[in-house]
Amino acid sequence: MLSILTNTGAADAVRALNAATAEVQVHQERIATGKRVNSTKDDRAE
Repeated sequence: MLSILTNTGAADAVRALNAATAEVQVHQERIATGKRVNSTKDDRAE
C-alpha cells in the first residue's frame, strides 16, 4: 500500500505566505505609481 504523507501545516503556511506576498506586491505597485495605498478611513480625524 502506497501512502503519501503531507504536511498540512506547511501547506497552510505556504498559502498564507503567498497571499501576503501578493498583497505586498499590490501595495508596492500602488506606491510606485503614486496611487493611494490606504483608505480615507485610515486618515486621522482633524
